[in-house]
Amino acid sequence: MNDEKLVMLAQQGSDQHMELLLVKYKGLVRTVTRAYFLTGADGEDLLQEGMIGLYKAILSFAPGKNVNFGKYAKICIKRQVISAVKSANRLKHLPLNSYVSIYKENEDDCEMDCLTTSELSNPEEIAISKESAEIFKKKIDTLLSEFEKKVLVMFLNGDSYESIANTLNKETKAIDNALQRVRRKLKNA
Repeated sequence: MNDEKLVMLAQQGSDQHMELLLVKYKGLVRTVTRAYFLTGADGEDLLQEGMIGLYKAILSFAPGKNVNFGKYAKICIKRQVISAVKSANRLKHLPLNSYVSIYKENEDDCEMDCLTTSELSNPEEIAISKESAEIFKKKIDTLLSEFEKKVLVMFLNGDSYESIANTLNKETKAIDNALQRVRRKLKNA
């Protein structure tokens, strides 16, 4: 049975023929994806994108237009993979995907958790980041007074100077002075 007939049967809902086509063209998917690199993913993720492209090719192929299904599938696979690579390489979501909060909400108070980091893509980087966060937390604990730590936590949580001053029963200028000291101490550290 030729590929065009298999595609028609798969489009009509035959899971057996769909599976047959997916298995038959998996080698083509591997060949196409071998030339690409997907940022933040491994080869299997890229292979999966290629298989999605193949699946879309099966569903959208129109037999009888003097187009070989294999060539059509190759184009669809390549487009899907390129789209995935471009999407992964966009810097649009970099801040969301590459930063970790430096605070962890506890029931009672906020506590330093870990440093803001660039992309954490492997276990080694994650371990180093956690270790660096602990060092940073210890440094903050030794450098800053309790008042300065409270002010810093509230400021980093988005509270305004006035809100912090009201909560801590201090003048706004005292909050400003505390934040200036924090900046100076952390910069010198």
